[in-house]
Amino acid sequence: MRKTALTLLAVCLLVSIACVAWAGPRVVIDGTPLSLDQQPVIEQGRVLVPMRAICEALGAAVEWNGVTRTVMVTKARRTVHLTIGVKTAYQDAFPITLDVPPRIVNWRTLVPLRFISQALGAGVSWDGDTRTVTVTSASDSFAAVKVTEADAGRTVDLKEGDVLEVVLEGNPTTGYNWGVESLEASILNQVGDPMFQPDTDLIGAGGKITFRFRASATGRTLLKLVYQRWWEKGVPPLDEFEVTVRVQ
Repeated sequence: MRKTALTLLAVCLLVSIACVAWAGPRVVIDGTPLSLDQQPVIEQGRVLVPMRAICEALGAAVEWNGVTRTVMVTKARRTVHLTIGVKTAYQDAFPITLDVPPRIVNWRTLVPLRFISQALGAGVSWDGDTRTVTVTSASDSFAAVKVTEADAGRTVDLKEGDVLEVVLEGNPTTGYNWGVESLEASILNQVGDPMFQPDTDLIGAGGKITFRFRASATGRTLLKLVYQRWWEKGVPPLDEFEVTVRVQ
């Protein structure tokens, strides 16, 4: 009898350990655990959470289109578009490639937690020991700061959540393109791909190339862009642009 009781106790202990091991990660927003009706999942090292719960907890509005299977999230001047099963999302009309796409689990739309949180201006950290994701929401009072060639060499001050727009003259039809050479991505991350706006409708016209970056953490980083033909190895760039970015 005693042996049977010990066996049952051992089985219960193993089941309890298994349940803890398979439990989804915990999400905490501004110190408060997030209540979810669908457990978060980890896919390819990325935490996916129910979209509506995380977005509304961060003060964002959510619109779902069942026909196109798309989601639009808005908060102040931020807008995010996602499509179920598609790795390309749009943040303020700029395309972003996701590591894992949104998907539906038990009739709930799950989205990558880090992407959607940072897109809404929040900070994200992961504690692997406790399997806890901590999200710190940001103030809506972020700014868009624009710099051009005339600002080369200066120091730009930003707050977390602010957007830095770098607008440079260029002409991609010549084969030359601006690209980022130096950047501390943990402090300043690029938002989408650069966009080219020609000065005229003439074929081959030059114009302005706009890069957008979001300040995601406090710190200081050198942002350096170079203008070159990227397939030409060992050839110095035709032009360079750099500013020091300080995020407070």
